[in-house]
Amino acid sequence: MLSWATRNGHEAVVRLLVDKDTTIEARGNLSRALLLWAAENGYEAVVWLLADKGANIEATDCYGRTPLWLAAANGHEAVVRLKSHVGGCL
Repeated sequence: MLSWATRNGHEAVVRLLVDKDTTIEARGNLSRALLLWAAENGYEAVVWLLADKGANIEATDCYGRTPLWLAAANGHEAVVRLKSHVGGCL
């Protein structure tokens, strides 16, 4: 459920599930952590929420792509700009 909500940008559902101690480091297709899905799709609020809750901001998928790489490749400037706010490399 958390994976689906993250991939589809449903911030309220992500928040609810994360607050209920659902793991935020789960991996799905292409060995992608939740933060990678949110960054790739440009869901700024979900990226911020996951990073704030301790998601690994340097996570990679099976191709070595990071959240920052996926956000930049897909033109999600707002997500790319978050890197300066979450401390380090998004």
